[in-house]
Amino acid sequence: MILQDFYNTYKGKTGVGTTAGNTAECVGLSMKWIQTLGLPTFYGHAKDLYANASDKDFEKIPNSPDAIIRDGDIAVWGHGYNGTYGHTGVAYGSHDVNNFDCFEQNDPLGSTPHIKRYNYAYVIGWLRPKGSQEPATDYEKLFNECRVDRDAHWNKLNELQDIIKIKDIQ
Repeated sequence: MILQDFYNTYKGKTGVGTTAGNTAECVGLSMKWIQTLGLPTFYGHAKDLYANASDKDFEKIPNSPDAIIRDGDIAVWGHGYNGTYGHTGVAYGSHDVNNFDCFEQNDPLGSTPHIKRYNYAYVIGWLRPKGSQEPATDYEKLFNECRVDRDAHWNKLNELQDIIKIKDIQ
């Protein structure tokens, strides 16, 4: 399941999670993404995920002024974000050095999975699942680009054939 499918499956769905303890919590959606990727899930409050993630399964990328999160990365906020357990979600959408879009739940409290725009304030860093750094190939987009290219050549061929027919008539 690629990230777009994950988003379509869980957007607006209530009670997303992998355990009774993380269902409907921000951690629940991040763990569901990790589970979807076939990686082992782990425990902890959102603020603890960065430290608790396995180095074998995740590249840990610290937040820095020039770092940019990528789609599929798991953002981890520290306790300073909300004064308690931190926050987490899956990067999905538009990202630059100032802001990023995140597919998350429970911010605001009790909300179902949705995309929310954040700046990097209080973000400890993000977890990049190993083996899934490259985005999945969008075959539909590739097909459509090929079709447009084919149609352009087909139309040019028809124009040339019409020119040849006109010259043959003269």
